[in-house]
Amino acid sequence: MTATVKCKDKIIFRFTFFIYLCGLMAHNRGYGFDARFTRLSFVLFVGICFLFFIKRADSAYIAKKSFFFSTLLLWTFYFFSVLWSKDMSCWEDNGIRNSLIQIIFTSFVIETTSDSVDDCKAYLKIYLFSIVYMMALLIICTPYSDWGAERVGSALGLNSNTVGIRCSISFILSLYFFTCKEKFRIIYLFIAILSVYISLFSGSRKAVLILIVGFIVYWCGKVKGLKLLVRISLAIIAVSILIYFIMTNETLYHILGRRIERGFNFILGNSEKIVDSSSIERKFYRDYAIEMFYNHPIIGYGGNGFVAEMKRINHFHIAYSHCNYFELLSTLGIIGFVLYYKIQINMLLVSLKQYQFSSTDKETVCVVLAIILTNLLSEYYIVSYYNPSMQILLCVLFVTLRFLNKKEGYTD
Repeated sequence: MTATVKCKDKIIFRFTFFIYLCGLMAHNRGYGFDARFTRLSFVLFVGICFLFFIKRADSAYIAKKSFFFSTLLLWTFYFFSVLWSKDMSCWEDNGIRNSLIQIIFTSFVIETTSDSVDDCKAYLKIYLFSIVYMMALLIICTPYSDWGAERVGSALGLNSNTVGIRCSISFILSLYFFTCKEKFRIIYLFIAILSVYISLFSGSRKAVLILIVGFIVYWCGKVKGLKLLVRISLAIIAVSILIYFIMTNETLYHILGRRIERGFNFILGNSEKIVDSSSIERKFYRDYAIEMFYNHPIIGYGGNGFVAEMKRINHFHIAYSHCNYFELLSTLGIIGFVLYYKIQINMLLVSLKQYQFSSTDKETVCVVLAIILTNLLSEYYIVSYYNPSMQILLCVLFVTLRFLNKKEGYTD
């Protein structure tokens, strides 16, 4: 059960939520204007929430299946892992702690203030346009000479993979709103094209994977029978053209194609050819994380324990494991892994059920399914369980599925 929120209050809330997301997406340096903007935007967001919504919320909605409750359980377990953590400085990491506060608070607010699928679609639009803000700022701040000379993102203090992944998600969402025939739909087509462009120039292989898989799942999933075969064929042709363009265009090959080629050489074990050094290093991280899991399979090494272990062995590049699955297994064990992934697996199963039996809003079901599948796929290459932007998106999708279930007459 959720609180009923007045329309005027929702407008105020959504505006402050958008400002907060803009800070989260594009102001990542942690000093100067960026630091002030992100902190003040979150404080404003929290203040508006307490002023308009939290005091009206009906706490009865907090059930075992709620995203907020599952998130709270995971982070409670993370908190108690201090009892067996071997490095307090890593466990107390300020970045993770700040992310924890944002994830718990925003998931509570999103679930509390959503009354329908339309509210969820409004959240998705806000999320999409906050990425558009990031892309616009990136274009303004990145010197023209850098486009094609290096991977974009550093102008905003953002990792290139982060930029690419967000732009790929933006492409999926803009394609969704374009095909839903929203007002001013030509804007969403422009956003989709811009998203692909920046995603490619980020040089992120993960972003290209999300781009391709998300497009195929969403575009092909909306139809069945002969139309499905036709769309699959067209999708394969489109993907082939994209890959051919990446590998034959000199600029894109320099930024992205070469990395794709070296990545394939590494996967196929072509040791006589040049392989990507980052793939070798990330394999070391994953292998080490698996070893850690075998040593402490139930409760792991404690929150952020992988970084602590890299410090202990004096590894030349101290980082997380670059794999959400192994990061959770090594640091929070089977318990933490189940607490985190049970909600995503539940979302996947519910969306598949909706896809099979739903007679209405097929586009929404398909976009939810596309993002969940691409996220589960990408989490083999990234650590996202404490990433506020990704957890906010997952929360919106979770609530969307809840309302779609009710719309179809299913129980939660």
